[in-house]
Amino acid sequence: MLKAVWQHSRAVPIILWLLLVVGSLMIAVPRIDEIMQEQKQNELLAGWTAQSRATTDAPLPHSAQERPNALWKDIDGIPVMGSITIAKVGLHEPLLKGADPLPLQVGIGVVEEDRLPGEPTNFVLAGHRSLKPGKHFNRLGELERGDLIEIESANGVFTYSVEASYLVDPDDLSVLDSRPGEADLTLITCHPMRNPTHRLIVKATLDQERGTQVATVEDKK
Repeated sequence: MLKAVWQHSRAVPIILWLLLVVGSLMIAVPRIDEIMQEQKQNELLAGWTAQSRATTDAPLPHSAQERPNALWKDIDGIPVMGSITIAKVGLHEPLLKGADPLPLQVGIGVVEEDRLPGEPTNFVLAGHRSLKPGKHFNRLGELERGDLIEIESANGVFTYSVEASYLVDPDDLSVLDSRPGEADLTLITCHPMRNPTHRLIVKATLDQERGTQVATVEDKK
């Protein structure tokens, strides 16, 4: 009897320690993954900036078919077009090719890869609705009419002004359509953040008053 009680008394602390270790791992693992993603983002942004500096004076191809390919920079095997900055929500992340799981994990995906920012087309970007404030498109719902979105690529820095935001069904592809002669920007993410049922859409148009700033070495410092 005493032996059984002694064994039980020894088992309780061991179980408590195991629960403590498991709980600590459950807290630490997501944070470690988050840190690794942020590090990868910084590496992609730094790599893109370095390559852009090296090719600043190189003219872009005149051919419409060749221009999109010329804007992509290969950084550690990941194609990067540039960056998106939304000062209001503290967002600054790389623009990566496609909307597959890998690019969306470490940045914002360029959905229609043959479309370019600043040109008369609908430049479409998709991002996860991360639970961390300021991460990916977590705070996209805070944008209002008139808020500014800056897109930087090898052919310049373009400022878009938010026009509207609304919800659509997940299978509504009309948000990808371009308007003839209009330079639009469309941001897409899930809504709500947990158990999403819809897509949150933010529509913006090129801010003609602010003009287009050609990216230079000084801009990228």
